[in-house]
Amino acid sequence: MARPIQWARHRWQQVAQSENSNNENQGYTSLLGSCLKLCRNTEKGTSTPKHRVVIPCLDQFKDEYDKLSYRYKNNKIRTTNYTLLNFVPRNLFEQFHRAANLYFLFLVFLNWVPLVEAFQKEITMLPLLAVLTIIAIKDGLEDYRKYKLDKVINHLLTQVYCRKEKKFIECYWKDVMVGNFIKLRCDEVIPADMLLLHSSDPDGICHIETSSLDGETNLKQKQVVKGCVMDCEFEAEKFSSRIQCEMPNSDIGRFKGFLERLPSGQEKIGLNKENLLLRGCVVRNTEAVIGIVVYAGLCPYMFSLSWQVRKPSLIRSPMKSLEEIKQMFQRFSVRKISATSLLGGKDSSSEPPNNFVYKLPFFSKMKLASPTEADKALEASLDSAEETLLEGLEKSELADPADCPDKSSTCEVYYEAESPDEAALVHAARAYKCVLMSRTPDQVTVEVGTLGSMTFQLLHILPFDSVRKRMSVVVRHPLTNKVLVYTKGADSVIMDLLSPASNDSKMDILQEDTRMLTQFHLDKYARGGLRTLCIAKKVMTEGEYAEWLQSHFLAETSIDNREELLYQSAVRLETNLTLLGATGIEDRLQEGVPETIESLREAAIKIWMLTGDKEETAINIAYACKLLEHGDKILTLTRLDNGTCEMLINHMIAEVESHINSSDPLKKEQHFALIIDGKSLEFALQQTLQQGFLHLTRQCRAVICCRATPLQKSQVVKLVRNNLQVMTLAIGDGANDVSMIQVADVGIGISGQEGMQAVMSSDFAVSHFKHLRKLLLVHGHWCYVRLANMILYFFYKNVMFVNLLFWYQFFCGFSGTAMTDFWMLILFNLVFTSVPPIIYGILDKDVSADTLIVLPELYKSGQTSEAYKSSTFWITILDAFYQSLACFFIPYFTYFGSDMDIYSFGSFIITATLFVVLLHLLIESKSLAWIHWMVMGLSVLTYFIFSLALSAACVNCIPPANVYWIMHTHMADPVFYLVTVMSVVVALLPRYVYRIFQGSLFPTPQQKAKQLDVMPAEERLRAIKRFTPNIVRRDNSSFHVVPAGGSMATEDENAVSSSSPTYFIQVPLQ
Repeated sequence: MARPIQWARHRWQQVAQSENSNNENQGYTSLLGSCLKLCRNTEKGTSTPKHRVVIPCLDQFKDEYDKLSYRYKNNKIRTTNYTLLNFVPRNLFEQFHRAANLYFLFLVFLNWVPLVEAFQKEITMLPLLAVLTIIAIKDGLEDYRKYKLDKVINHLLTQVYCRKEKKFIECYWKDVMVGNFIKLRCDEVIPADMLLLHSSDPDGICHIETSSLDGETNLKQKQVVKGCVMDCEFEAEKFSSRIQCEMPNSDIGRFKGFLERLPSGQEKIGLNKENLLLRGCVVRNTEAVIGIVVYAGLCPYMFSLSWQVRKPSLIRSPMKSLEEIKQMFQRFSVRKISATSLLGGKDSSSEPPNNFVYKLPFFSKMKLASPTEADKALEASLDSAEETLLEGLEKSELADPADCPDKSSTCEVYYEAESPDEAALVHAARAYKCVLMSRTPDQVTVEVGTLGSMTFQLLHILPFDSVRKRMSVVVRHPLTNKVLVYTKGADSVIMDLLSPASNDSKMDILQEDTRMLTQFHLDKYARGGLRTLCIAKKVMTEGEYAEWLQSHFLAETSIDNREELLYQSAVRLETNLTLLGATGIEDRLQEGVPETIESLREAAIKIWMLTGDKEETAINIAYACKLLEHGDKILTLTRLDNGTCEMLINHMIAEVESHINSSDPLKKEQHFALIIDGKSLEFALQQTLQQGFLHLTRQCRAVICCRATPLQKSQVVKLVRNNLQVMTLAIGDGANDVSMIQVADVGIGISGQEGMQAVMSSDFAVSHFKHLRKLLLVHGHWCYVRLANMILYFFYKNVMFVNLLFWYQFFCGFSGTAMTDFWMLILFNLVFTSVPPIIYGILDKDVSADTLIVLPELYKSGQTSEAYKSSTFWITILDAFYQSLACFFIPYFTYFGSDMDIYSFGSFIITATLFVVLLHLLIESKSLAWIHWMVMGLSVLTYFIFSLALSAACVNCIPPANVYWIMHTHMADPVFYLVTVMSVVVALLPRYVYRIFQGSLFPTPQQKAKQLDVMPAEERLRAIKRFTPNIVRRDNSSFHVVPAGGSMATEDENAVSSSSPTYFIQVPLQ
């Protein structure tokens, strides 16, 4: 049953994407408008309330339910764009939103004006009608498929509680309403967004699979609303509560509301995303669940999955024929076709280091803090170790904590955590005899050494957020019955939250020594490339806990400003902490990462690393990835205020420029690398310091931004893109990389254990970071060169063909008539010369993939737009003028003074032009295969077959002149072949000679590299070593941004240190 849901999801995505593609001039606005319209249409009333009130569909609330239910939609979905009545007018309306269609429609109308009539009226309408008809048929078939999928989804069955029959009955999905109780079994798909009220699990837990929403295959744990956990079967008639929640929105990770007990209304229970089951997810590992529907129908959640920022092509062209070529790329791993032309012109790239490390972290080291290092080992293991490791255990979201297939003494525990980092902490704790045995929403059971099993009451969880840069849990200790707060996060945050020394007592001195020693070990771990975390605790009295709980309850039950109130509540709790220790987690570098970074650098790409890790960790990773070299001079901007940051930036700019302008060769060749932390980056991103910061970074070979939040990463990408006017590319593998991917011109998602959010938001998808090298250096280069040459060719072909008609006007008194029949004019571009350019645009390769990989310097030819210069464009246009002169006047002077009629003369010109256009493409092709020859042969064959058929059948088609038997007569005349050959040779000779001399005397790096492909292996290796194109070591002409996501450089996946480091790649425009 899950498959129809996935189909429907793809349909929902295509609705938004079709809005984006069909309205090219209004893509972003129209998609936004459709989402806003969807949100407005969620309510049937004219006014949109601020909050949604959900009343259960029960007899006791019948009057109130009937009053509110009319305002809400039912669960029926409709993703189709058309109906039988509005298909023709609406489809035409959408098609004529395209500027190209309006232009051709204007030409059709213009041709009906007698004074400017150039073609036969009826025939000129055929191409436009053919295009409109084909697109309409395509749109109609797609919409019909949507209709069938919608019908399948709407007629799925689910169990809905009937207030009349007092039991659950089967009902279609489309008939589900807000306020209905839904009962689901294991492996059933959730029909609507519903609040979880009951689960067959005794702990009130439900596991769901969300792969249809976010692509993640690991199970998510949902919890029954507090106070609704029942030991027996759920009785709907006893449910006497009203739900108030926020209106539907496009944030899939947010849900706010509260449940109010009736009739008193005094008791309120806060609701969050952990209580919400989203439509399209699948119930797993849970026998039965019951929930109440809060949102029905097509919610904005689905549109949020397909949201895409409009990314225009680097090469702009009005040639509609290029779309045929772009569509061919849909068969490859490309998620956004319009982005293919951007790959060859990256100015910069950003990516978190988690993208180039294996996301298989393992616990490496731990430092336990104790008031004295002379304490007994038992005390350390049962006190510090228990408290330190238990925090990591309690934080882990364990979907299936234990699996004991039999009752034997060996019970192997299987852990499933939200992140690999959490799993690493739990496995490390188990290795130190601190085993997590089970976890429920209310308690955690841990087996600690010789103490045996202990069950901690889990009171509250304060999740991680990028502002606090930490997370906390509140538990009740089973032995002391005290309320404890365990906090884990980045050391830069935790150290500031420790309780200050009140006096000069011996204990305070020991605590300060412990803090300094822990910081020493943290720095040591970071220098070793480990991702570090600090763990601290706090003991609360019952009075302090009760006072905090009261304010926290108000925050949980608030709707409008819940995030702000929860933040303030967490800040009040996480103070005066006691340091417990620190941990270090190691990741392994992925295969091929240093080689990839080195190749990108050789391609004149400048790399930034944006990471949430400590400065030492980021530097260590940079050296391991060859981002930094030991000869580089490091410039550091860390722990600064606004004024100091500005002063140091100016000082560093002066220092760098003094080296660049120095007469000393050693100073001139000195490379710089900039390291800046998140706090200093906050100042550098301010309006007053932006230009100085960018000027400094452009002089540095590498830039490392450590302790950067996900928001700062996207701000850096946007800053570079907007201020340096360059193309940007982002690559990431996690949800925290989505904003960077969407901000950049080209987004690349890496599929992995971090889920599929990055992939679903990206334009391209890869499985490993090393594939970035081939994607950019090979496919990016090919795609750019192909599209650039295609644009030039289409300009050339149209200019040449139109000029033939223009030269004829001098001999017909500028009457607008043509020297050939209208069918030839229409079909020349539409049929005879349409297929070869498509094959050329798909298969042409100027250099082989292996050569492009071993010679990354070739990528720079695209960065400088060698294939699409203004000089190249005007040379092509002048060549088209010349070739049109040759094709027109050679037949003219051959038959000058003869009695040849107009259509006989035109047949010479059209035939010669066809061969010239096709052979011109052959000269410009860099690689030829059998398919090139085949399509060209078929084009020529199609032309002659049609010409012979037309001249044989058209006895009196175009009076007073006639094309009857003209082609038959020409093909029997040797002069016809001689004139055709002469016209072709004269027209193409300059182009052919130019290519020969240019390739022999002034070969481009690509032409030199192409010669390597035909050399023997040993000779090829020697030639590659001698291949020394002009490598730019410091290029400030353009800047590429490629965000990527990874886990290696993060201290914790849920902490700022966990936000993967990001590489920012700067290269010239291609």
